[in-house]
Amino acid sequence: MFSFFALILKVQYPTFMQTITFEIEKASDLQFLLLLAQRIGLKIVPPFVPAIDEQERQKHLSILAQGGDTSYIEDPMEWQREQRIDRVLPFRD
Repeated sequence: MFSFFALILKVQYPTFMQTITFEIEKASDLQFLLLLAQRIGLKIVPPFVPAIDEQERQKHLSILAQGGDTSYIEDPMEWQREQRIDRVLPFRD
C-alpha cells in the first residue's frame, strides 16, 4: 500500500514569505520534519481537505448542470424588476 503525506511550510523572512511543499512517504520522516519545523519556528499549514467526498461532489455538480426550473416565471423581465425592488433593510434609516 503506497501512501504519502504532504506538508506545506510557510517560511516568512523579514522581507518576503516563501511556501514550500514536501511530499513524504514515511510517517516517521513526517514526524521528524514536523518536530524540526516546530523547533525552528516555521508555520505549518495543513493541506486542504474537501468537506465532501468525490461522489457527493459529483452529485452536486450534476444538479447544477441541470439548471434551475424557471417554468413558473411567466415574464422574466417583470420577475427581475420585482426582485430588484428596494426593500427596507435592518439598521438602515
